[in-house]
Amino acid sequence: MEAAANQKGSKQKLTDSNWSQTSSSSVSRRSTTYKVVYRGFLGSIVTGYLSESEDSDEGGRSKEPYARDQWSWIFIPSFLSRCVQVQCVSSMGSVERTLRTCPILPDFHPAWNLCKYGKVASIQELFSTREISPFAINKTGETLLHVATGWYQSEMCRLLLNMGVGADVVDAYGG
Repeated sequence: MEAAANQKGSKQKLTDSNWSQTSSSSVSRRSTTYKVVYRGFLGSIVTGYLSESEDSDEGGRSKEPYARDQWSWIFIPSFLSRCVQVQCVSSMGSVERTLRTCPILPDFHPAWNLCKYGKVASIQELFSTREISPFAINKTGETLLHVATGWYQSEMCRLLLNMGVGADVVDAYGG
């Protein structure tokens, strides 16, 4: 793990590479992640790269190799009330692109406490009246799911995951 800082903001680079091989059939897997986090006066930017691959050879015959690459960029501006997320996933020759904007909720919004204390019925009411979005974040990029998992609220986590909130969303600190 490597971290660097500059005078205008801070940048953090995290890399992880993992190789594994099973003995029953020769399957080799590789997973690599890369994240860069920048925080400055204009806001925060989180970029991420995930690469997964798998090759296997069973009984002298090769199975089809598996490869998946994912790129993600999240911009959380300090001067707007919405963030922008761009994601590109390449898997077995096909490419899927996603552009999403999410509202940025202030830290004093009641939704954060509802997630913290597991008030599922109350948060569902806010979603049904469209007062907030399940994809809402705070100024550091934490989602409602980050808060619910941090306070061990399993029912709240289940609700948010069922609504499509991604469990792989990275906040402005790379977590």
